[in-house]
Amino acid sequence: MVVITMLWENAMREFRIDWRWAALIAFVAILANGRSLPWPITALALGAGGGYLMVLAWRAASLGGGGRANVQVTYWRGQRIELPSRPRRRGPTVWGELIPATVYALLGLALLLGAASIVFMQLFPVDA
Repeated sequence: MVVITMLWENAMREFRIDWRWAALIAFVAILANGRSLPWPITALALGAGGGYLMVLAWRAASLGGGGRANVQVTYWRGQRIELPSRPRRRGPTVWGELIPATVYALLGLALLLGAASIVFMQLFPVDA
C-alpha cells in the first residue's frame, strides 16, 4: 500500500497539463455547439484559433524578430564575458522548411475567414 501511495504521489507531482490541449478541447466543444451558442463566441473562437495558427506560421518561417540580444554572455573563472553573438539565420534555406509554415498559415487563414464570414453574415444579413 505504501508503494502505491508513493507511486501516486510521484505521478501527481510530475502531472502537467499543457494549455494547448485544454484550448483544443474547448475549441472543439465550442465548434460542436456552434448552433446553440451565441455567434460572437463562435466567431471569437475561430478568430483566436486562426490568429494563433498565423503566429505559429510566422515563427515557423522564422520571420519574427526574436527576443535575443546581440550579446552572448559567458563566464570564465568567475568573470562575466560578453561576446558578440553569432549571426542568426533569417528564414528558411530550402523550400522544404517552408512546408510547416505554409500549413499553419493556410489553416489559420481558413479559420480567420470563417470568423469573418460569421461576423459579416450577422452584421449584414442577406434578405432572400
